[in-house]
Amino acid sequence: MTSREIELWPTPVLWNGNRAQFFQGNLERLQGGGWDFLMLSRYDDELQLNGRGQYVFPHMLAHVRRAGSEPTERVTWHQRGDKDLPQGMQYMPCGLNLSMAPANMQDSEEFLRWAELLRQAAKKSDFVRWATDNGLVGLMPETLPFAANQAPEIREGFGPGWVKDAESEVTGKTNVHGPFEGERLMAAAVDFSGEGIAYQVQQHVEGIDISNQYLVVRENGESTLHFLGTTEQVVHEEEDGAHHAGNRWGPAVNDCGWMTHAIAQRLVAQGLQGFFGIDARVDGLTGRVTEPNLRTNGSSAGLAFGLMHGFNDGLLIRESPVNRHLSLDQLFGRIERSGLEFRPGIGGVMVHTVGYVEQGTLGLTAYGPDAQAMFDEMSAILNR
Repeated sequence: MTSREIELWPTPVLWNGNRAQFFQGNLERLQGGGWDFLMLSRYDDELQLNGRGQYVFPHMLAHVRRAGSEPTERVTWHQRGDKDLPQGMQYMPCGLNLSMAPANMQDSEEFLRWAELLRQAAKKSDFVRWATDNGLVGLMPETLPFAANQAPEIREGFGPGWVKDAESEVTGKTNVHGPFEGERLMAAAVDFSGEGIAYQVQQHVEGIDISNQYLVVRENGESTLHFLGTTEQVVHEEEDGAHHAGNRWGPAVNDCGWMTHAIAQRLVAQGLQGFFGIDARVDGLTGRVTEPNLRTNGSSAGLAFGLMHGFNDGLLIRESPVNRHLSLDQLFGRIERSGLEFRPGIGGVMVHTVGYVEQGTLGLTAYGPDAQAMFDEMSAILNR
């Protein structure tokens, strides 16, 4: 496997579910997610999206077509799990939830294996135990898992560390605090212990935060694992921590697949399917695995789209602010007239998700050697 190689999956295979399993309880994410699959789709695929975004579809369809693609127009506008998976298609959910999976697959052995693996390893609170049981915990920094409301116990000499929400995922908000040391680290852990959620204290290691991205394609009962590449995380610093805002990738980002291939192969052998990522912190020739993201990641579809079109450079920001006073016609009109909209063989900027436009943001990905400059210019145009 090489970091810049992806085979196009057979047609038809994509029957996109919805953001579910990992975002339960967050209605905004359930309703707003899944749009990034539109730019990967082809005319005979089928998508399943939340109905509240149906008014956005004509704008996104035209945008993806101008990018040289033939996206599907077959969309089911609800998130219920009462549809059957059509013959010959692969189910590619953002995150598996058996109650929302195709009705004719919910009791299948492969789906139940997938769900059981997620129960064991998907949450940060469980991944340490899974890695230990599978002989892979040595790839991680020392990580102390704690149950909800459990008082922290941190050994003397632990050194600097991070306190993390180990149960839920929150886009655009700080849910990782640190690095702190000594009494300040203990105080941050004590604060988390009263939040009613599982949390962990993870030893700090120097380096750059990266995420290795994978895709598992299922065909004729066999799974094939593809390594899409290494992305560097774009982190927005806050006063007491940071939140993950997006990803960048390209020749300037070192290929760090060697760090996580063994974990990825073990996960697939135990039933994982679809897109997933594994995060790490890298310092030169050394690094440590920090956490799993066993679902579609923010950069999954954006990275795959770039590789399908021959672009190795990209910058993706999941929720880029736009002028909330602009209509959709005005927003997409500015994109089309900017001269920066993605074109085959040229590159440019794509809207990879539009589900949060009511909150005043679009997900934007820029492709090409000048990705950062193109993104900055497009962002300014949409904020005017």
